[in-house]
Amino acid sequence: MKKNLFFVLSLIVCSQEASAQATIASNAITSSHYLGSSTNVDVAFKANGLPYMMLKTNGFLGIGTLTPDAKLHLHNGILRLTGPNPAGGPQMILGGTPGGTAPHGEWGIEYTTAVPGREGLNFWKPFLASGGSGNYFMFLANTGKVGINTDNPTAQLTVNGNMLIGDPSVVCIPNANYKLFVQTGILTEKVRVAVNCSAQWADYVFASDYKLMPLPELEKYVTENKHLPNIPSAEEVVKEGMDVTVCTTGNS
Repeated sequence: MKKNLFFVLSLIVCSQEASAQATIASNAITSSHYLGSSTNVDVAFKANGLPYMMLKTNGFLGIGTLTPDAKLHLHNGILRLTGPNPAGGPQMILGGTPGGTAPHGEWGIEYTTAVPGREGLNFWKPFLASGGSGNYFMFLANTGKVGINTDNPTAQLTVNGNMLIGDPSVVCIPNANYKLFVQTGILTEKVRVAVNCSAQWADYVFASDYKLMPLPELEKYVTENKHLPNIPSAEEVVKEGMDVTVCTTGNS
């Protein structure tokens, strides 16, 4: 049986050059045996007499091409990854240095089906990667929606965290509690400000029992402070911005 196996392997491994040979020294495979050529000759893998895979002497492997220009060169075909593995779904690992910095890779791209209804591409960071590890740095759901720091995007783009639109080298964000900062402004057809508590909207100033500031006091206040009561000054707006939902409630 072993003799037949080695005979078949010898027939499979061949080269375009007539001088190329594949030899097996004995019926037992040892550490000195290999599948390939021992001289400076390319190795072709054929089916039905046609070379479908070529291993060049520089270590480049071509599938569908006899002249690969990369470690793995696939031509006129599809590379498909399927099935789970101990680390999750079918995936690719990018970057890192085995035995060195980021030994398990810098980035991973995985197709995950771990949570029903949340299937999609998980862009993740492996253990010991630069900047920390974790899942769902970006997530492309089967629905076509994109999530940042979430595997459950509910809009076309869902960001679980702060978002900056602009140049981070010149933009100063004075308050990190805000979810969105736009550098040069927003052009839109409609803006709607919703409040989570009716007390934050100043309709109560029209109530019959609301105490208005007498005009002499108002005049004095404006003369001394150079802005209306309960309205932030220009200096405050430049420094902190202005919340339009509370700017007239006395809490600004």
